[in-house]
Amino acid sequence: MKFAFFAMSLRLYSALLSLYPAEFRKSFGGEMLWLFECQLTASRRWGITRAWWLACRDFISVALPGHLHNERLVAFAISAPATIVIYGFLIRMLQDHAFARWISHKFLFGGC
Repeated sequence: MKFAFFAMSLRLYSALLSLYPAEFRKSFGGEMLWLFECQLTASRRWGITRAWWLACRDFISVALPGHLHNERLVAFAISAPATIVIYGFLIRMLQDHAFARWISHKFLFGGC
């Protein structure tokens, strides 16, 4: 059981490395995978938990800021949550039947 979880953790971390910027991954990817494997085996009881904690912390502090220079990613990161909020607000408003009828009357039929 422990070996299977260990192998699965290594595969998952390898996949996570693909989210790092390409230049960074090319320079440090092998070392990062080796270090993660060492952290997994370092301590008996909390090795896996601590290794994943450090991996997530490293991902947030290195991989995400590494993508901030990408204008398309920044535009998506801003527009996607804004669009979700706007559509959520509109759907919530249209669930009020009286308000939905008023909107239909005012805007779809020209206020007639």
